[in-house]
Amino acid sequence: MRLALSALIVLTAAPAGALTPLPPCGGVEAGMRTGFPAQIEGTGIVVEDYSHNITAHGDLAEADTPPVAALSGFTGLRITHCASGRMVAVAGQGRSYDAANALAATTFLREAVAKKQPATAARMKQAVKAALGKGIELRENAETCACNTYFPDLRAKGMTPYKERNDLGQ
Repeated sequence: MRLALSALIVLTAAPAGALTPLPPCGGVEAGMRTGFPAQIEGTGIVVEDYSHNITAHGDLAEADTPPVAALSGFTGLRITHCASGRMVAVAGQGRSYDAANALAATTFLREAVAKKQPATAARMKQAVKAALGKGIELRENAETCACNTYFPDLRAKGMTPYKERNDLGQ
């Protein structure tokens, strides 16, 4: 009886791993592939992988049009200030989680992180420059998946909500 009960517990527990949710974001936004979002908790800032999307069709590869010419062929990270839509794209950087930790540790964001309060876009840009180097400054007019997931109440006025975007793909 004990063996049967143990087997039943093991069998019912095994599928639970399949119920683990997938990462909330990862796809194409405005011709750029995004993925592996990390938040800087409480600050309204997200960091995610960001690269120019190339779609393979057998032997052919087709590139989506990036939102600005400076992002053609880009691979790196996107750091987004969700309340304003301000972004900094930094080429050649590593993992989003490591970058989020590095940004959170800067003097520019340390206080906001400790108090779990939104940081300003200016502080975000200073932190990016100090921790990751020079980037390409952008402004989004539509809410990103990562901002919608982690800071849905911080969308700037006039910004298209994520669920209403028509420039998304897989």
